[in-house]
Amino acid sequence: MRFLPGKTRQPSAAPLHAAGELELTPAMDRDHWWSRITEQTRRRIAAEAGATVRWWATDDYDNPRRPRGTVLGADALVVMDGAERLTVYRYVRRSLTEARVRQRPSKAAPGDVVANPAAPVDLDLGLGESIRGFLGNLPAEAQQRMQQPFLDGDRIVHHEYFYYGNEEEMDVWCYLAGTANITFLAGHRKARRGAPPHAVTWDLTCYHAPLAQG
Repeated sequence: MRFLPGKTRQPSAAPLHAAGELELTPAMDRDHWWSRITEQTRRRIAAEAGATVRWWATDDYDNPRRPRGTVLGADALVVMDGAERLTVYRYVRRSLTEARVRQRPSKAAPGDVVANPAAPVDLDLGLGESIRGFLGNLPAEAQQRMQQPFLDGDRIVHHEYFYYGNEEEMDVWCYLAGTANITFLAGHRKARRGAPPHAVTWDLTCYHAPLAQG
């Protein structure tokens, strides 16, 4: 896996989104749900993903008593649903790259304009309201890195995000998958209670890989 410095300039502009509410409800952590996945399925995930880079597990959308897991590996992104079926996004060999994104609290918001003025006004990447609201909580650089590979026609066909913690300390994960690219984000948020998005601390890593074709 290659490392890309966090200040690498992005070649084109991606839309910036308004922050949605990150609802916090009591929930079991990712270790609990990972332990609910059968050993046989965990071996299948490992065989497809390769060495684990990042992962999360939670309850399934359709059956909350069943686990759902997502693993970013050295070879592929693997998503397991509540029936323990796997969706595998395999990368071009040794193509996974990463970039660190940090934000420190600022005293004032950058302005009332949410949209990136450099992004095309009719740009539709295939993102629903919920994922746009989640992305809107992230630093602008992280939003751009997550979306930039999809600006040249690779429409996003699947996406998920997950967060766990409380208003002061929170871990987050997210991926976007198209037909030619995947991006993935993981990291930590630290904030004062009630702090707006510009006044929180973020320490994130953004990943990207082109998908193997054929």
